Amino acid sequence: MIMYEPADIPIGICIALFLLYCFIQYIRSYKDREKHKVKNIFHCHIQHWNTKEVREIDLIRDEDDCKWRTVDDYSELGYDWNVIKHFRNP
Repeated sequence: MIMYEPADIPIGICIALFLLYCFIQYIRSYKDREKHKVKNIFHCHIQHWNTKEVREIDLIRDEDDCKWRTVDDYSELGYDWNVIKHFRNP
């Protein structure tokens, strides 16, 4: 395998590879969102563990790893938040 020093690779190629990587990651995340689009949506009350602040948010229950995920971008709910109530949306 040929190893290159960073100065040996033209900046245009570096930018093109980075943009290609970003595009591939976006497509993967899009496919994940589409795959999980038909899941049951819950309207939840979540509470921050430290400040005890309560918020309302729509979440998806992921059966694969028993985690809560947001509806809009399918990101995991942070460990700082606890789901205290959840109601299934009609």
